[in-house]
Amino acid sequence: MSERNTSSFPPVGDPDRLDAIVRRGRSLRRRRQLGTAGAGVGGTLAVVLAVVLVLGGGGATTDPNIVANDPTSSTTTTTTTTTTPQMPPELTVSVNAGPPATILVEDPAQPVGDTTKQCVTVTVFGPLVEGVDPADQPVAGEGTQCAAGLSMNGSAVLDIRSATAAPPGEVQIDPVPGGAPDLIGCAAVIERPPLEDVTSDAVAPGRSTFRISAPHLTPGEYRLEVSAVSGLGDGCYPEQPGFERENSTGGSGSIRLP
Repeated sequence: MSERNTSSFPPVGDPDRLDAIVRRGRSLRRRRQLGTAGAGVGGTLAVVLAVVLVLGGGGATTDPNIVANDPTSSTTTTTTTTTTPQMPPELTVSVNAGPPATILVEDPAQPVGDTTKQCVTVTVFGPLVEGVDPADQPVAGEGTQCAAGLSMNGSAVLDIRSATAAPPGEVQIDPVPGGAPDLIGCAAVIERPPLEDVTSDAVAPGRSTFRISAPHLTPGEYRLEVSAVSGLGDGCYPEQPGFERENSTGGSGSIRLP
């Protein structure tokens, strides 16, 4: 234990002795306070450093591009599918019973040219009677029509002209207004397409719908026989090689009138 040095104080009886003793006491007290505060600060820094090391795994990284996942968020993807009717591999004809009764002609390779068209010739049998073979039904009417040009959605009205009583094997068609001649079979018209169109190989898809109109026929079910022609020529089967370039096919079906 060190001895207190009293030689620094003024001698007893000196009026400054008391002031010197007070200053010495204040100095010693201030020194002790500083020592205690330093220890406290050091301990606090040690605790903070330990916490950082434990939580940070020895280091801390701050990345502004890191975003926490939001459990309430969701992503919705909407897919819209557009379906386009596919063309058949070859010329086809199909009958829709209706009403309204229609005939659809589709050609994936319709010959192309200024006079190209799709045509149908229809023979109507009936009305169908229960117990009677449809093949034995009488002819009720005929009709022919063309949809000119090359179209993916062409349309035309097919008028059916009614047949009157006639000897077996013959069909008498009512004359149309204006005194036009009777029509039996395909309405063939001598039509020669340009030679360059006939010798060309150009083709394109074609689709036409023919709506059947038969106001003179008795309401009921009828059987149809259809001949369809697509391309360049008179629109009637068969094709005339060297003068026409036509695709053709046939079909049958039933319709309901009106």
